Amino acid sequence: MDLPLNQLVYTSFTDVGFGLVTSEQVPLRIQQTFLKQVVYRHWNTYEQTSGSYRAAYLLQVTPEHWLFGWLYNDEWDEIDRSHIPYFICYHLTEPLYAFRIEKVCACLQKGPVELVNRQSFSNSLEPLILKDVNSYQEARPGVLIPWEARQQIHMNLKQGILIDLFIPVEEDERVIEEPSLPVQLQELVVKDERADNHSLLPLIPVPEHERVIELSLPVQLQELAVKDKRANNHFWVIDRNSILLMGIGFGILTSLGLTVLIYLFIHMTSVRKQPTQSPSLNVLPGTTLPTAKISTKS
Repeated sequence: MDLPLNQLVYTSFTDVGFGLVTSEQVPLRIQQTFLKQVVYRHWNTYEQTSGSYRAAYLLQVTPEHWLFGWLYNDEWDEIDRSHIPYFICYHLTEPLYAFRIEKVCACLQKGPVELVNRQSFSNSLEPLILKDVNSYQEARPGVLIPWEARQQIHMNLKQGILIDLFIPVEEDERVIEEPSLPVQLQELVVKDERADNHSLLPLIPVPEHERVIELSLPVQLQELAVKDKRANNHFWVIDRNSILLMGIGFGILTSLGLTVLIYLFIHMTSVRKQPTQSPSLNVLPGTTLPTAKISTKS
């Protein structure tokens, strides 16, 4: 399903300085929320990091208003200042469900659709239509969304808790990009939602030095799932063997019963077809009936 997206970009423009440019459809309240909850919260000019990095964020303002996008700080301005922030944000005005959540996460992993020219300041930006994450070439690399973060998003969405996600990635470290599979991931989430898990952990930024541990978690879970699957398979093999033996025994008994019935039927039919004889003619072979001679006297 297509996602209509409004654009918001905050960065330093030539001859203008830092400024915010948005699509005309973005309400003023959403613009202020973006500046306060995303830009001012996750960027501090006086506390810059030593290396360049990028980050992805997902902010649910209301059930119908979503902000998601990327932060890059490897830009330069016209006076050769480095680490200029570049906030790219998409504004979605529709409620999200499982499949759309996975589509948004896939978009965050792939990267932004296009970039705004920082050399030319514009008063407004054209809205975008996100049809498929495979239908465009990303303008900048995205950020890997961990499996645990996806699960937390779905759990918060299910329980009506507003989502606030921010994941930074150091540019000088290797990032493993996983393929975007929204359908399969959606199926995993739907299955896991049936678990009785009533405790939620807050969505907090994930430090990069802990990503190795995070990336290893799905493997451990996978190993547990494989062990459990093998146990279940052994249980089902025993059941199948029992059912097979019962079927063979039932087949043998059925065959014997049919054989007896056929024999009785043939025997009764042959008896009925045998001709009946008169008792007077039923004489043993080799014997002759006694005869009486009658003589007449004259």
